[in-house]
Amino acid sequence: MALKEFLMIGAVAAVLAACGDDSSSNSASNSDEESSSSVCKNCDDSSSSKAKSSSSSAKSSSSEKKPCVVGKDKNCFEDERDGQTYRTVKIGTQIWMAENLNFKVGNSACYDDEKSNCTKYGRLYTWGAAIDSVGKYGENAKGCGNGKHCTPIPPVRGICPEGWHLPDTIEWRVLIDVAGGEDDAGKALKSKNGWKNDGNGTDEFGFSALPVGGRFGGSFDGDYFDEGLRADFWTSSYSYRVLGGAIDMGLMDNSDGVFMDVISSRVGSSDRGYSIRCLNDESTIPEGYGNGYVYPSTVVKGTMIDERDGQTYKTITVGSQTWMAENLNFETDNSFCYNDSVSYCERFGRLYLWSTAMDSAETWTTNGNGCGYGKECSPTYPVRGVCPEGWHLPDTTEWRVLIYAAGGESEAGKALKSASGWNDYEEKSGNGTDVYSFSALPAGFRYYYEGVGYDDKGDIAVFFSSTEDDRLNMYCMSTHEDDDGVELWHCYKDGGFSVRCVKDE
Repeated sequence: MALKEFLMIGAVAAVLAACGDDSSSNSASNSDEESSSSVCKNCDDSSSSKAKSSSSSAKSSSSEKKPCVVGKDKNCFEDERDGQTYRTVKIGTQIWMAENLNFKVGNSACYDDEKSNCTKYGRLYTWGAAIDSVGKYGENAKGCGNGKHCTPIPPVRGICPEGWHLPDTIEWRVLIDVAGGEDDAGKALKSKNGWKNDGNGTDEFGFSALPVGGRFGGSFDGDYFDEGLRADFWTSSYSYRVLGGAIDMGLMDNSDGVFMDVISSRVGSSDRGYSIRCLNDESTIPEGYGNGYVYPSTVVKGTMIDERDGQTYKTITVGSQTWMAENLNFETDNSFCYNDSVSYCERFGRLYLWSTAMDSAETWTTNGNGCGYGKECSPTYPVRGVCPEGWHLPDTTEWRVLIYAAGGESEAGKALKSASGWNDYEEKSGNGTDVYSFSALPAGFRYYYEGVGYDDKGDIAVFFSSTEDDRLNMYCMSTHEDDDGVELWHCYKDGGFSVRCVKDE
């Protein structure tokens, strides 16, 4: 039984709808770029580098506000493509546009098709339009869109002005943490006026998120919804939950928090119309946020010893991460050798159930307590799981950092696979280049479906993450003999897969 067939049996319908038909999302940009009045709210002479100062200068989000003037108003810049000006604000280590983008391209619209709403709120865009899927301004997200797996390579300029880019989920998380965390950041980021149901914010940092609402998808011709009740902003990050997925960050009238998750965003199709906030390229990410997107030119090799059984493992440091460069071979309950042969454990390491990989029995920590097949759980990250002390089971964010560093989803498999041991396909070798010495081996997997069995040795490598999808599935990272890429997809929790541990920071 092939893995994909096995996984399809266990797949649960995703809550994220697929990406809209964005293959021509920016096709009208040559003729549709035009100037329309942009509002620069809160333009004054106070320093935006001080969050409290920008808070005191926050005013009404009325469409009667005049644009800021470059050279006269502080923290104001001009988009040279159409002459519109935008207010900016520095928050922590980041410089944000303090207004929604209002640059006209194909697959963008004004709320209710009223130009005055573009003046007030900026435009609503599909994700394909937001990331510039046609590659007019950059190649980093070219081809991403409806029905396509893709890994945009940060930073993605998208349709932002030169010197700015569409923030990814890590960059949004930096802002969210500075603004008080997921439970309180919404209150601090929302504008002081315009929100219904007593939902106004404090606008503490001058971010001034306005409740523009959105537009339903379906060829981007659906109804508009929730003006006054919500604000949604596109990220440049891709969700592996469904084919062609995308992630947004949202605020609601009835919550002081934010709704954004790097794994699965709130229900929302990527052909919907949402707002854009651009981030200046000079913004930085503090340590500890998985800033591993710089392609490393060197790999530092080492070794580590698992004190529990004395086994030694090779390690590699790639960018900001240190990984085990061999599959874990620690023997414990509910771990197996391929075909129940010890020789395969010596070669490939052991195959584990997710409950074992997560240490649901709390042998070493309580962080993965109760996580297993048929149960939903809330792990406390990082999850050590079955890994040696000082190491942990990677979550999907950490896998993505490695994938980006190894060339993106379409190329990382070739770079991470071992240089030998993979089966041939169509008279071509399935081996990788192993340029990072990660040495992903085709260990196959163990399945439990109408009986226990083993399959795909030589054809596939599948690694656990500590990220849950639902009560039956978790996320795994896999690469195949016939593919230079990798997949982050949901796998059945009662399958037996390999474990690679990543070092604690």
